[in-house]
Amino acid sequence: MKGNNFLMLFLRVTSVAMLCLLIAAKAFAFDLKVPKPSDPAHNHKIALLKLVVQHAPEHNINLVEIPTGNRRYQISLIDTGDLDLMWAPKNNELEQQMRAVQVALDQDVLGVTGLIVRKSDVGRFSALSNINQLKSLKAGVQKASVTRRILEAHNFTAVSTLRGSFAHMLDGGRFDYYLTPIFKAQTVVDRWAAQENIEDVMVHPDVLIKLPLTSYFYVRKDNQRLASIITDALHNAIESGDFEALLKQSHEYKAAEVYLNNQNQTIFDVTGSI
Repeated sequence: MKGNNFLMLFLRVTSVAMLCLLIAAKAFAFDLKVPKPSDPAHNHKIALLKLVVQHAPEHNINLVEIPTGNRRYQISLIDTGDLDLMWAPKNNELEQQMRAVQVALDQDVLGVTGLIVRKSDVGRFSALSNINQLKSLKAGVQKASVTRRILEAHNFTAVSTLRGSFAHMLDGGRFDYYLTPIFKAQTVVDRWAAQENIEDVMVHPDVLIKLPLTSYFYVRKDNQRLASIITDALHNAIESGDFEALLKQSHEYKAAEVYLNNQNQTIFDVTGSI
């Protein structure tokens, strides 16, 4: 009888220990090292990460913001373990290096693109009736950008450069319009006026381009565990409605909404992806 009692006690203790190990394997505390935004436009990504912390209750996640440089430097920090995560537009080349957490962070806001044009050309753009007419005009775009790849893949006429002032190039007629996400288009125009004395350009009030752009969180290629935690937390936030509510509070969404709510707006939709 004593032997049976001992065996039962041993099995009970062993079961409890195994359960504790399983719980510990699933739930753990850790610092999540992320880029500290140098541009207020990226504050929404930090707010999203706080939402991840909130919607991953089985983990005790401490968000740590690390001052970083450009995207290339961030990738190097992730490779060395000094950074755990970054965010960037969807990019096939980047996805070869990193593991993408494939939950779109912007709900198409990033892909709604404004046209900065010369004031004298506003009527010219308002008269466009199909996307092929737009493709025949010259777009100014950053050479290293995903936007340039999308435009060229869809037979747009693109003028790209790594150096030089896009403000002066547009004003001087090197291209017909400059593309930038609509949520920051007016900020770009204001900056050109203040810093480069270019005042004969404006955001076209009635024409937008919708590009197949979205942004993801990226982690190190072999960090499947972190990717799964973030994925699950984002899906929880979406299901609860917190994700959409946060998006609609963001500066980006409110700035885009001004243009999207314009009843006279023409949106040229570029479908497909790279």
